[in-house]
Amino acid sequence: MHKRVFLVGAFSLLVVGAMAGCGNSSSSGNGSAPGQPPAAVSNGASHVTGSHESGQVSAQSVNLNLKVLTGTMAGKPGWPKIEPADVTLKANSLVHVTIQNYDDGAAPVPGNDNQVQGTVGGTITVDGKQVSSISFDNVAHTITIPAIRLNVPIPARTAGEPYNTVRFSFKTPSTPQKLNWQCMAACGPGAMTTDGWMKGVWTIQ
Repeated sequence: MHKRVFLVGAFSLLVVGAMAGCGNSSSSGNGSAPGQPPAAVSNGASHVTGSHESGQVSAQSVNLNLKVLTGTMAGKPGWPKIEPADVTLKANSLVHVTIQNYDDGAAPVPGNDNQVQGTVGGTITVDGKQVSSISFDNVAHTITIPAIRLNVPIPARTAGEPYNTVRFSFKTPSTPQKLNWQCMAACGPGAMTTDGWMKGVWTIQ
């Protein structure tokens, strides 16, 4: 009888150990696919985890740095450029964007494209000042993404500064997709219609 009890107990320990091992293996991994090209972008990304109540986690927070270059700076006079033009961002993220704009030339914009739209709070900051629009005669470029109703007018820098700084935050969609952005200011037909210059793709994954 004692021998039978010992065998049953040993078998139970083996079953429990196997079940524990399965649980550990299923929780490993970070979800990123091997062989993926590096994100163009998310500079200084930090991840913020919120409460797990109701199974929900707050959006991760990511920093994205962009530059607006003049055509001369980009090596192609008359062709201004936003770089990087193509970036990769995580879905359901809060993206904090900082733009350094070196362009001092204003360009006409259509409709209400001088108005800020789709950002957190409906505003941007320009050299630390919070605004919800830029005067029509002072818009140099825009970052416009119709799919998520995002429009950010970028004012021309003043003669007394090497560049101005525009900051804003926005939320990425919760599902993977490609977001096409376009500058709506009339800053040059070549740059405006060429990927990698004044248009590009923000990939959400």
